[in-house]
Amino acid sequence: MRIWHRLKTLVPLLLAVALGAECQAQSMGGYPSYGAPAFMAGGGDPYQGVPQSFQSHPMISPYDHALEQHFSSDGIWFKRMLSGMGQMNDYYLNVDYIHTRSRTMGGTVGDGRVPTFDQLDLRTTPGNFPDALFFPTFPNHNSDSTGPNKNSGIRLSGGVDNRLGWGFSWNATYNGESTDVFDTRKNLEANRLHFIDALTLEATGGVSDATLPSNLRHLDQRKLIEEQILNNRVFDAADAEVFGVFGSTFEVLDRYLYPLGGIGIQNGNGIGGVSQLFDLDYRIEHEIKSYGGGFHFSSSPIYETDSFRVRPIVGGRVFRIMEAFKFFGADSGLAYTFSQPNNQDDDGDAIIDNVEENGALDFTDPITTDTEEIMVRSFVNNYIRSTLTGPEIGLEYELGEKGGVAFSGSTRVGALFNVEKANLEGDNIGDTFAVTVDPITGLTTRSEMFDTSTDNGQLTLNAFRDSNETTHLSPMFEQSLNAELPIFSHIPVLRDVWQLEHARLRLGWTYTWIGEVANPTTSIRWESNPRAGVFPSLKTSRGEFFQNTFNAGLNWEF
Repeated sequence: MRIWHRLKTLVPLLLAVALGAECQAQSMGGYPSYGAPAFMAGGGDPYQGVPQSFQSHPMISPYDHALEQHFSSDGIWFKRMLSGMGQMNDYYLNVDYIHTRSRTMGGTVGDGRVPTFDQLDLRTTPGNFPDALFFPTFPNHNSDSTGPNKNSGIRLSGGVDNRLGWGFSWNATYNGESTDVFDTRKNLEANRLHFIDALTLEATGGVSDATLPSNLRHLDQRKLIEEQILNNRVFDAADAEVFGVFGSTFEVLDRYLYPLGGIGIQNGNGIGGVSQLFDLDYRIEHEIKSYGGGFHFSSSPIYETDSFRVRPIVGGRVFRIMEAFKFFGADSGLAYTFSQPNNQDDDGDAIIDNVEENGALDFTDPITTDTEEIMVRSFVNNYIRSTLTGPEIGLEYELGEKGGVAFSGSTRVGALFNVEKANLEGDNIGDTFAVTVDPITGLTTRSEMFDTSTDNGQLTLNAFRDSNETTHLSPMFEQSLNAELPIFSHIPVLRDVWQLEHARLRLGWTYTWIGEVANPTTSIRWESNPRAGVFPSLKTSRGEFFQNTFNAGLNWEF
């Protein structure tokens, strides 16, 4: 449409007049009526002067207050009025990445009351003191050598906050699973030269330009020991066999065997028990997996200011801990003398602390049969599953403005029903050096243990299994702190992502402590004498369980 220039000043005026004009439609006979009560038939208004809100049919306005609430704070009464124009509930959702550090296992692997190898040896060889303090021979190891478990997982949480002050929230958490390992063989080899490098240096008098090619590094000493030296055979006690570049039987064993550790066993013979020794492998593992969820109701604030409020909470939770202690050990099964470790290469063969640093090698097999594997493989696994459910109460507190920077936290205590189920299994735990002569065959066999051969992966007659289930109460304490920061709107690129349009960065920390939770290491009774029908079994041993959790994620309100 085109307008003449001369009408430019007139058109706006005409439009304003047209919009302001009154229009009258067809007249109506008045508003609908509910009808008049009988006592009004004679005329007159009995409600004259009565406010509209007190009449039988009051007029309702959307602008009236939906709620009027009176409350006292610091001795002063206040009146809170909420209109009906906004929504009564505010909903929120949190998605967090969590990094959790759990407890370490405690307790000695084995019976700590049994004297160690060094404690017995120093009685007859006092010259090994004080080296035995710093470089112990076949020492007992503590299960906390694995260190603390660290897991990564996810947490989902959400809820609703009512304008009257009460709220409801829920959460679901998966802390992840992990395995920490303490491997004495791996730690030893990390501080030693590769045996090919050691052979080269020994052959050349320490000259680095080796005569042995580097492609020999693929050779496996351990495989040679298991399959050709310590398998089902009569041991080469005369050191007559030579295995190419590896050298003779005694030379291979001299480089590889090491007093890695021992476990104390009560065998019922004599006082003090016996230490089972391991010179090929000694490995401890700690496995953990945990997850859970919960909900709680928040009542109206017991203390509130413009930017701070404290609310009581009551709710419940379910939490599951799946924890395992695993031990694996391997021993050559040979009897021999060895030098006290001192972290030195005393014989100049480029191997630190091999079996004999200052004397002649002498390996013998106490078992005189070719049907039994010479080496002994042993293992113990203890799996414990704790399922905790129960009520909790506490306080939650919030500081900050809604939609802006806000800080929140909660302190909770609870009493949880703890249903613990334990499963123990293992094989070849006992005194492997106690021997006796079979009166019929004349062969020397182990007096406390059956045939220990596991070369085909089978279990032996020394295998054992035990399980139990208990229920008890476990106290719980939890402290959490969180901060929510509206920073995405200030970051280029991120502020254009629609998923982050109303999101806030969420950072926090949670500490959870639960008492009376079974420890998988100390819940083992280390008693074994298979030929006498005695095997390791379960016992009740509980302690503290805790988790430190750090979270980072997103918060949405809608």
